Amino acid sequence: MLERIIKASSNEGDVVADFFVGGGTTSVVAEKLNRRWIVSDISRIAVEITKGRVFKVIKESVDKVNSPNIEVLSWGYYDISSLSKLTDEAFRSFILDAFGARKVSDVFIAGLKGGIPVWAGPKDHEIQVDENPVLEFAEYLEKYYENRKKGIMIAWQFSDRAKQTQEMLAKLGAGIDFVSIDLVPIGSENFKKHIVEKNEDYSGFLRFILPPVGRIRVKRISDRTYEFDFSESVSLNNGKVVNIQADFNFDGIFVPTTGFAITGGRNKKNGLILTQEFQESGKIKAAFKIEDDQGGEALITKELEVS
Repeated sequence: MLERIIKASSNEGDVVADFFVGGGTTSVVAEKLNRRWIVSDISRIAVEITKGRVFKVIKESVDKVNSPNIEVLSWGYYDISSLSKLTDEAFRSFILDAFGARKVSDVFIAGLKGGIPVWAGPKDHEIQVDENPVLEFAEYLEKYYENRKKGIMIAWQFSDRAKQTQEMLAKLGAGIDFVSIDLVPIGSENFKKHIVEKNEDYSGFLRFILPPVGRIRVKRISDRTYEFDFSESVSLNNGKVVNIQADFNFDGIFVPTTGFAITGGRNKKNGLILTQEFQESGKIKAAFKIEDDQGGEALITKELEVS
């Protein structure tokens, strides 16, 4: 049915969107029909099932050279490794947006906030800004903003020399404020405190989740047949484990093996136990994705010598 709908309402290369994607059928069909697509779902489980189905289609595709670029994005989540991959210009734009400043076309400053010049530091979070950029910024303000000797510098870190220079310039009438970008882990008490202090109403509906603890016991029960027991896996979010998927041919990209998943928190016959009969002996690398009903997720891998 979805194939007929997509064919009737779009052409190859068009964008198909499904904002309640569920099991991922829309994206799978769109991918097969050479459409671009955007899908979303409030359920982390739905997103993982969709991602696994799409990656399976791509892996089975004859045209592997032109495989599409798939991105999975979570609202409100900023991954530091992803930020480091941005271009310098894209990083500055991100910082200005987050700070509420307006971008300007200038060779030295990045933008303005309330008319105050804003300087943005390098994207590498391990680099400390020393005194030289501070002095250069002060000279820039004196030259181009004679009546406004106030400015803001944003960076991951400022060296002690930079802070001493800031104090010295303040005595000379140059008010340069330092704004440090904090590395605050999602789910930490510091993060929760920061968010809730912005608006006390947030405390009622914001949840901070931790990945479940995934414990696995492997048992050989017959020729090339193994039992994978997850009964000791627990949620750290006052919830329960509701979804376990297995990839018995893990190569770095998780693609669930068809027919091997526990959903709803249990397998009707065996609880949190998966049984797999392998067709061949030899070494395999398996991966298991464990999710709880609060949005927590963990991935564990296991190497196994099948005999």
